[in-house]
Amino acid sequence: MSVKLRFSKPLQVVLGISAALLALLGIAYALTDIPSAASKFKDNEAKAKAAGLFTSSEELLATLEVPASENGASLMQAVVDEYTKNYEKRKLFEMSNKTINSPLISASYQEFEPFWQKVEQAAKLKYCIFPRNRMPLINALYPELAPLKSVVKFASFRADVAVDQNQPQVAAVAWRRAASVSLLADDEPTLNRHGRDLAWRTAAWQTLQILDQPLDFAKTMKTEHVFALEGFDTLSKTPTAMGFEEGSMGQEMRILKAFSKLPRAGAATNSRVHEMYAEFYTRLGTDPYDSKKIADAGDWMDTKVNDAQGLSWTLVKILLPVFSQAGKACSKTYAQRKVLMQAVKLLEDPSQKDLPLKGRYALDSDGQPLRLTWDKSQRIIYSIGPNFKDDGGVIVRPTTGATHDYDYGVAIPK
Repeated sequence: MSVKLRFSKPLQVVLGISAALLALLGIAYALTDIPSAASKFKDNEAKAKAAGLFTSSEELLATLEVPASENGASLMQAVVDEYTKNYEKRKLFEMSNKTINSPLISASYQEFEPFWQKVEQAAKLKYCIFPRNRMPLINALYPELAPLKSVVKFASFRADVAVDQNQPQVAAVAWRRAASVSLLADDEPTLNRHGRDLAWRTAAWQTLQILDQPLDFAKTMKTEHVFALEGFDTLSKTPTAMGFEEGSMGQEMRILKAFSKLPRAGAATNSRVHEMYAEFYTRLGTDPYDSKKIADAGDWMDTKVNDAQGLSWTLVKILLPVFSQAGKACSKTYAQRKVLMQAVKLLEDPSQKDLPLKGRYALDSDGQPLRLTWDKSQRIIYSIGPNFKDDGGVIVRPTTGATHDYDYGVAIPK
C-alpha cells in the first residue's frame, strides 16, 4: 500500500502535464485551417465534378474503355514488345559523343519493317488506348510511354540518316511513322540543311500536317487531378511510392510523415486539390489551341499554391512541381510546332517580311506573335524558350552549365 502511495502523486503530475499538453495541442490544431478545409471537402468535390473533372480512378478508367475495333493499342503493343525485346539494347545512339550509329540504325529499321506496317495500321484507327491494370492509378499511369518514345526516336534516327544522305522520300516515310506514334518530331536540322529543296520542304510539311492537331490538354488535366488525389493518399501511407527517397527529399518526407498523422489531414489535402483543379480547369476555356490561356492557367496554379497560407496546403506545396508544368509543356509544344510550320513557308520565299501563316499559327506561348529577327547572314524565327523569356533569338542551346537562357527557333540563311 505504501508503494502505491509513493508513486501516485508523481504519476498524477505526469498525467496532468500530459493532459494539459494534449489540450494545448488540440487547441493549436483547432486553430489551423485543416478542420475548415476538411469540412469543405464535399463542397469542393462538387465544384470539381461540376467543372467536368473526374474524382476517382474508376471514373477516369471508364472513359478509357473503347471498342476493340476502334483501338490501335493491340497493334502498338506488338510494336512496343518487339522493340523492347530486340532493339532497345542495341547501341543505336552513343550518349558519350551524342552520335547515332547510321549503319546499325538503317539495318535495324529495315528489320523492323513488319512492325512499321502495324504502326501505320494503328494510325488509321480512332483510338490508341492501352488497357490499364486496376491497381491504384499512381502505379499504373501510362506505363507504355517510355517504350513508345523509344520507337519515336528510332524512326527519327532513321530520318536523321536520310538527312545526311539527302534522301527526302526516305525521311518523309520515317517522319510520318514517328508522327503516327507520338506528337514528336524534330525537323529543324533538315530545314537548316536542305530547306531550299522543294522535296525536303514537302517532306517536312507533310509531317507537320500530321502533327497539327490539338493536344487533349483538358483530358490531361482530368487525369492529373485524379493522379493528385490518389498520389497524396498513397504518399501519406508509403512515402517512397513515387520514388522519393529520404536522401533526396529528406525534409519533405519528414514533413509528409508528420502531417499525415494529423486528424483529417487527408480530407483537408484532397479538399484543396479539388478546389485548385476546379478553378484551374474552368480557366482553360474551350479552345484546345489557346496556348496563352493554357500557360496562364499554369501560372495561376503556381501563384495560387505558392501564396496559399495554412497547413492544409502542406502536401500540395511539396508536390506542386509535379502537377504544375503540364500547361507550360503543352504551350511550348504548340509554339515549337508553329515555328517549324512558319519556317517551311518562309523558306519558300525568304524575302517575306512578315509571318506567312496567320491566326493561331502566328501566336507564341505568351500570346504575342512569334518573333522574327535578322543578323548579318540569316533570318531567325523563334519562340520564347524554356525560361519563358525572350532572349533575342539566341537559338543555340548552351553546351555547358544548366542555363535556360535561349529560345526555340530556326535560322534561315539569306
